[in-house]
Amino acid sequence: MSFQTLGLKPELLRAIADSGYETPTPVQARAIPEVLAGRDLLAGAQTGTGKTAGFTLPILQLLGTPKAGAPEAPVAVGRNGWRAPRALVLVPTRELAAQVAESVRTYGRYTPMAVTVVFGGVGFNPQAESLRRGTDIVVATPGRLLDHVQQRTIDLSKIEILVLDEADRMLDMGFFDDIATVAKQCPKERQTLLFSATYPEGIAKISQQFMKNPQTITVQAQHEKSKIRQRWYQVEDTDHDEARLNAVALVLNHYRPVSTLAFFDLGIMVGADSRFGSLRDLVAWARALPLEFLVLWPSEASPPFYERHGFVAAELTDGAGNEERAPDVRYHWLP
Repeated sequence: MSFQTLGLKPELLRAIADSGYETPTPVQARAIPEVLAGRDLLAGAQTGTGKTAGFTLPILQLLGTPKAGAPEAPVAVGRNGWRAPRALVLVPTRELAAQVAESVRTYGRYTPMAVTVVFGGVGFNPQAESLRRGTDIVVATPGRLLDHVQQRTIDLSKIEILVLDEADRMLDMGFFDDIATVAKQCPKERQTLLFSATYPEGIAKISQQFMKNPQTITVQAQHEKSKIRQRWYQVEDTDHDEARLNAVALVLNHYRPVSTLAFFDLGIMVGADSRFGSLRDLVAWARALPLEFLVLWPSEASPPFYERHGFVAAELTDGAGNEERAPDVRYHWLP
């Protein structure tokens, strides 16, 4: 099976090809047709199955498809007069929010769809400004999203597709009431997609209360959980940042992983009193390592420019999974 057989539009197929993928994973092959058909979906899928593309690709297609008799795709205008989001993806952590938003940007690069990331731990106002400029897709953690709802900086009345990604983790973190509150803020006539690695009691409760006759699919992870080895390394406190960076370089150069994504705090890594004086210096250091993506998030200690602009992902390879460095680093800003 190829992506062409799933009924995706040429602009999405082009973006998929740019990313170096040819064959859909099992969860993509089963989920994409269900989502395109407008059905609610309850998917048992772990991290590593390709589930994110399983919902971002069909969402991009559905939002970009004109309604019957219309010449072009609609633009939703909310109660506040701004362009309102039509799809909402709820996730448990800001790191996952950044990954999902990057997937939307990657596969939606040839579409006009805009995505905004909303999560706690960073400034509220830059996110509010991004929402005021208008967006089509919002990727959010529950707590910060409800902050925006209470401050009326987001309008969920035009949501057509609601996604609960890693729903079991959100339940483990005590977000059931927040999920319920968000779901009630969205229109009843919507499509709801739920992805979960396990099926605790709360998943059935969500399905019964907020989904309509969902189709159910279950797939196994491409990488068996028993074969995934997790490690942590203790670094001496002396010159802690430098020692930590040396440890990262040592581990990566020793294991030479095929695919690597690294997260760094901009407030610690970049600045006048930090290890790197600029983002360019940090990226130059990272390009010497077997790294594909370097994702950096702002904190209160970040330089003002990054605090305003939010996450930044630096694409360090040619985008096709090859070892050759990209001739120019591509930056993806996630407001």
